[in-house]
Parts: sequence; C-alpha cells; structure tokens
Amino acid sequence: MKLKCPSCENVISQWSDLSAIAGGSSKTPIGVCPNCKSVLAWSKWHQKIRGKQRCPTPIRGYKSMTIEGDTIRCKFDHVGSGLVAKDGPLKLFTIAGDDKQFIEATAIIDGDTIVVSSDKVKHPIAVRFAFTNTPMPNLFNKAGLPASSFRTDNW
Repeated sequence: MKLKCPSCENVISQWSDLSAIAGGSSKTPIGVCPNCKSVLAWSKWHQKIRGKQRCPTPIRGYKSMTIEGDTIRCKFDHVGSGLVAKDGPLKLFTIAGDDKQFIEATAIIDGDTIVVSSDKVKHPIAVRFAFTNTPMPNLFNKAGLPASSFRTDNW
C-alpha cells in the first residue's frame, strides 16, 4: 500500500482483527490519517515508515488504574491529542467488585483518563473494556483512531 504521507503508521486495532475474522485482508481499511488523508490498513507487525512528519497513533497501552471510592480511573501510555466518545456515551466498559463478576458500567472521559463506575458495584476492583468476541467500541482519540481492548485484572 503506497501512502501519501511518508511517516504514516499502519494502525493495529481490535476492529482490524474483526475484519480479518470476517474474511477481510491485511489491507482492510480501518482509519484515515488526518494529516494526509491516506487510508490506513492493519498490519500484524506495526510497520513504521520513516519520514519528516509523524501521523497520530491510536490509543494504546493501558497503563494503570486507581480506585477512587466507588469508581476506577484508567490511565494510558499514549492517548494522542486526547480522548473522545463517538456516537453517544462510552460503551463496552464493565466493572467488577470483590465477587469478581463483571457487569455493565458507566464510563466518562476525564481529561486523558477514563472514570468507570456502576451503582451495582460499591467497592470496585477491576475494569474491562471491549472484552467481548465482537466488540464495536466508540472510544477514539481526537485524531479519529480507535482504542484497543484492555483489562485491569489478571484473573
């Protein structure tokens, strides 16, 4: 695939995995570079093309969580120019308490973090995002690139 911008990065995302499963190919488009308007395609190896200009990268790298009373704040290694929810409130967030049972949660963007909660979980211990077989999340960075799924637990 020839890109107009010499520094575009091929984007890895959960959505690209879905297109491959559904019969797509490694050239299935999943985003558009906001700098040069090139269609970005999925790449297993996160191939980088060197150049003078750098294009935005997707939200990546769940970094840490902080329990704040009855909420959990999720932090990331890289959010680009900021976070945004497309087409309504954030979806596909779940939260668990001491019983380790995940239930649907409310999530809001607070700066470069996501705050997750549920009225049904008073003492949360873990969060998962887009942790399903067919996720279609609406969490993006302001450049229009999607977030990958993540989990804060290891059980």
